[in-house]
Amino acid sequence: MKPSMIQKLEQHAQRLEDVNRLLSSDQLLKDPKALRQYHREHAELTQLMEHFHAWQQAHADMLAAREMIQDAELGEWAKEEESQASQHMEQEVKLLETLMLPKDPNDHRNVLLEIRAGTGGDESALLPATCSGCTCAMPSAEAGAANCSRRVNPSSEATKRSLYDSRVRRYLPG
Repeated sequence: MKPSMIQKLEQHAQRLEDVNRLLSSDQLLKDPKALRQYHREHAELTQLMEHFHAWQQAHADMLAAREMIQDAELGEWAKEEESQASQHMEQEVKLLETLMLPKDPNDHRNVLLEIRAGTGGDESALLPATCSGCTCAMPSAEAGAANCSRRVNPSSEATKRSLYDSRVRRYLPG
């Protein structure tokens, strides 16, 4: 990991301590909006610090394994431990890089995506019908039922054909 990234993570660790201190103060209870903001920041920083501490532990394990490689009895085991620790470090670095990307201010908002058929006959309805068939096939997390909120003309031949084709393709091998 780059030294600049480690320095940035240490700054985040300091900020987490500051946020913890702020959350424990009584004055913050008077402002619910600020309290909600600090709780969100606390959740993000806690997740980041968990992965940073996992990376630090894997780094310490790798250094310890390198010291044990020279031992005749523990040499093979130490090589395996070193490779596992280095793989774990690589995974944690990738996660940390992803978590440290700047956040979009609209990430917490919901999105409504509307897919409409264009002009041009039955073929223009194939993509929306297929997409709606895919979303209707996805089970809802809470109810276990189909999550179907589509407005597709079920009597349309293009809709019937595309839904039939998507169902058949699911069960055909290859």
